Amino acid sequence: MADLAGLKAEQHRTMEAARHQKQLNQLKKKNYEEFKKVNDKKGEEINKIKKDFVREVEKERNDMVRKLNEFRSTYETRKRLEKERLEKEVTDLKATHQQQVAEIKQSQVAQILKMKQTHQEFLEEAERKFDREKAKYNAS
Repeated sequence: MADLAGLKAEQHRTMEAARHQKQLNQLKKKNYEEFKKVNDKKGEEINKIKKDFVREVEKERNDMVRKLNEFRSTYETRKRLEKERLEKEVTDLKATHQQQVAEIKQSQVAQILKMKQTHQEFLEEAERKFDREKAKYNAS
């Protein structure tokens, strides 16, 4: 009888182990399916987040490129206007310089003519004085 009770206990343990193994396998399968479902759902959310991120990065990149192009355009315009302004300034300075040189030349020519005239008048006056003194000396 002890053998029979031992066999029944062994059979009961085997059945319990099999039932337990079956429950464990069912639980594993259920958990795996739930995990797979959650993983797929989260994977889709991750993909959506990645796409949104890529879209946002592309948008920011495009915005930065647009701003850079606007900046370059503004810079080129300013550079061109400044170059034109400087060229005009140089042209005006050259013209002013030429006018000043011409005025100086004209005043120098006038000054030279005046000096020549004054010198000529001085020579004529000196010649007249010489002639008067000579006439006085010859008269005496």
